[in-house]
Amino acid sequence: MRRPKARSGWRKRFGARFSGAASSVGSDVSLLKAGLCITFIACSAAALVWPHLEMVKIGYRLAHLERQRAKLLQDRRVLRIEVAALRQLDRVESIARKKMEMVFPEPGQIVYVMVGPGRAN
Repeated sequence: MRRPKARSGWRKRFGARFSGAASSVGSDVSLLKAGLCITFIACSAAALVWPHLEMVKIGYRLAHLERQRAKLLQDRRVLRIEVAALRQLDRVESIARKKMEMVFPEPGQIVYVMVGPGRAN
């Protein structure tokens, strides 16, 4: 079976470039230029896309931190209410009387201590 003439012509013109045979200097320069252009386009695309990706990443981080802040503020409110409840004098007195078995002193048991002028706060 014979090959068509057009194919053999193509092979004569371009076959040397792809088959590893010796090529001319002009074809090496054009391949180098094409490679440099592709590299430049790829770097340019990366330079354009990078800031957008960073903004998206920062946006996700900001949303996470805002949720964490809201949770911490809620925890703070709950803890402040708990502290206020624990500081009630009735509760403190109840614990002192029941758990520590404390009582109010009799009038004769009270001792007053004089503090000098340099130590008064």
